[in-house]
Amino acid sequence: MANRKSAPTPMQKQFAETLEEQRFEMFLHVARELTGRAKQRQLQKGKALDWEAFNTWFNKQYEGYSADEMLEEILSNVYWLSSEQAVIDLHFRYRDLNIKYDKNRL
Repeated sequence: MANRKSAPTPMQKQFAETLEEQRFEMFLHVARELTGRAKQRQLQKGKALDWEAFNTWFNKQYEGYSADEMLEEILSNVYWLSSEQAVIDLHFRYRDLNIKYDKNRL
């Protein structure tokens, strides 16, 4: 059996960093979708949200947040999401809807 070192291995470090980045991107995506959809509902009928401008603005607002901070922001403000797993599930649901939408546009 190999001796274990107290410092993380390169593999542990790589995957830990990647996981944190993936979690942040997932949570940012969900927060952006939730907020954008809510803003779209508030617009007058027939008006459309400028999603490109909104995404740019939204990303700047949460620049520097960690994945855990982003998750806390969602769970503190969206009453019907109560766990990290629920947010992850919503991310994949939104992703699948976007894929279907893009395929239908072609």
